[in-house]
Amino acid sequence: YGSRHGYTFPLGHGKADKALEAIRQDALENNRKLEFCFVTEEQKEVLDAVYGNILEYKKDDGDSDYIYGQQELAELSGRAYHKKKNHLSKFKRTYNNIRYSEIGAGNIEDAIIIEDNWYKEHIKDGDASINMEYSAIKEALLLFDDLALTGGILYVNDVPAAMTIASYINDDTVDIHFEKCIGEYAAAGGYAAINQMHAEALKNVMYINREEDINIPGLRKAKESYHPKIMLKKYLTHGLAYGSIIHGSLVKRLRRRPLTAETRVRFPYGLLRYKSSVYTDS
Repeated sequence: YGSRHGYTFPLGHGKADKALEAIRQDALENNRKLEFCFVTEEQKEVLDAVYGNILEYKKDDGDSDYIYGQQELAELSGRAYHKKKNHLSKFKRTYNNIRYSEIGAGNIEDAIIIEDNWYKEHIKDGDASINMEYSAIKEALLLFDDLALTGGILYVNDVPAAMTIASYINDDTVDIHFEKCIGEYAAAGGYAAINQMHAEALKNVMYINREEDINIPGLRKAKESYHPKIMLKKYLTHGLAYGSIIHGSLVKRLRRRPLTAETRVRFPYGLLRYKSSVYTDS
């Protein structure tokens, strides 16, 4: 995933020890290093319990997830959100006929139109990651139901102007994978509008995870401006050569621990949940 390489933490119900042992065996059989990416504090504790503190960790602030309260993003109340509310008000003053619709079978093509137009606007920037993201978004939209995705489209005078693609991490947390706004609508406050309208539509959700800033200054500034409730740190592990783990064993059995309000939002991470425990090297 990007410049990261390694396994992702196995996700699911019950204890992770058997899955982690399978990962260790996979590393041995395929002559790979035993290393992980996107590891949270809690997952770090589990890895150390299972592997016996043989892993070393490195934290990258660009990998930290920004997690917000749904109510704050939906209402934009108080002085902290004054500028955001002004952007939203500007958008509503500029365009009279505005509506928000959830993405479904009847309007997937409208979401594709938004992404196609956004891609055409930005491909001239010469950023190779734009091509990768474009492919990922098109695939997500084509497999929208299979990936259990959700989201919404903002229409202006019945023209698709902005969209959000997301998924439920659990019953009270939604993860935002992609958010796009095109043309004049972006300049008029369209991003603030789609952000607020999508948050408002999530009636039974407590948290919204808007993922990491990957150390892009402008993206970091934008995410900080919405005042996250939680900054979820994630780690990379330094890999051990396969020969170093031949005799590794499961040294501790894990005990179940109740999840707090903060830790409930930690599993899984975006589309990575569909590729859990798959080794990536890019």
